[in-house]
Amino acid sequence: RVKQTPRSIIIVGGLAVAAKSSVHGTGAVGATAGVQATFTYTLVDQYNNVITQYNRFDQISQTMSIGGANTVTPVCNWVPARGPGNLVCTYTATKAGAYTLTATINGGQMPFTGTITVGPGPIDRAHTVASGPGTTSTPVQAGTLVQFSIQTNDKYGNPCTGPVPPGYALALSFWPAGNPPSWLSQVTSTVQINFQGSGQYLAQYVPDVATTYPIAVQLTYTDCGGSTGVSCNIGSPAQPMNTIVNPGIAATPSTVDALSTTTYVAGVAGALVIHDMDIKSNPRNLASSPGDFTVTFSGPAVVTPTIPNSVAGSFDTYNVPFTLTAATYGSASYTLSVRLAVGGATITGSPQSGIKVNPAATDPNNCITAGSGLIGGSEGSTATFTIQARDHYGNNQLTGVADVFQVSITPPSGSATQPSTGTVTGG
Repeated sequence: RVKQTPRSIIIVGGLAVAAKSSVHGTGAVGATAGVQATFTYTLVDQYNNVITQYNRFDQISQTMSIGGANTVTPVCNWVPARGPGNLVCTYTATKAGAYTLTATINGGQMPFTGTITVGPGPIDRAHTVASGPGTTSTPVQAGTLVQFSIQTNDKYGNPCTGPVPPGYALALSFWPAGNPPSWLSQVTSTVQINFQGSGQYLAQYVPDVATTYPIAVQLTYTDCGGSTGVSCNIGSPAQPMNTIVNPGIAATPSTVDALSTTTYVAGVAGALVIHDMDIKSNPRNLASSPGDFTVTFSGPAVVTPTIPNSVAGSFDTYNVPFTLTAATYGSASYTLSVRLAVGGATITGSPQSGIKVNPAATDPNNCITAGSGLIGGSEGSTATFTIQARDHYGNNQLTGVADVFQVSITPPSGSATQPSTGTVTGG
């Protein structure tokens, strides 16, 4: 017998062959952003021997990436406790997405197919973002729907994929700490926050009062101090967001004050007052807009006064002068109508009827005479004629107005009749 024989000989596996080796484990299928994941290589040589210990001659390189970007390099260690041939690799990805794992062993590429899907981590208030028209400083109109989106994200900014988990809730807070404003109950009653999928919500509300709304989007949970606690506010944009709500277009809540009297004198100026308001009764006090309305007096004549610019310092108030010159008699009267220029609807306080206009003072230059006595008559007989008293605008004077007219009769030249003068009192 040969000395020191027989003896045991341990034959270890040769160099690992990529085509015969494999990868397995949950980390080779999916992971959660920010959470360490694990997968294992089982290395096999060309003779199908599972390699029982790491061979320092094996050359292994590997990368994980999303389309060549966001590369993650797993860290691998030989772990005998996991069994023969197990090279255990760990990685922590922070970008959610579908990764491709590429591994090369001794120049050969592992036959791994498929992707590793890294999902978002837990929802994170500081990285949840609101965006859209309702989050900007661009003013909106009272009574209109305000909308914006809320994207829930994890702490790495990855969009969450589902609705907020149990114990969490999204809410809108419309006022800072302190006494609530008068408009709070109205606007909160219109709030809706609806899940749209992929961690995104659509928030909406309808503000009726024209003012500045301090709005905070809040992700509430047990340790944030309650639904109005500032620690509940999301991270972006800066909270609270000041949403400016301006008055809408002129609408029927606009009012015309009752006229100070229902009896005017022809040619004597009167005035009426219009208050410009939107559909929610907000004063339209941002700019003068006299073109919002039309004013018409209809009756013996049609009069359409011009609306001047609004009162200085009060853009929603218009003092409208008017002058009626055609007098009313008997049951006749004027009706005042104030309408919206767009659509023609009458505003509050319109129409106003029963407006009377008396003639102005008698104007001798505008009075007229009539009758046969103006033509002539027989000697010794009585000749008559009438005088119609009228004002400057041609309105017949009212019965009972005691105008005194002086009447002079001058005979023809050479007549024995002497000139005479008398007075006539109207009535």
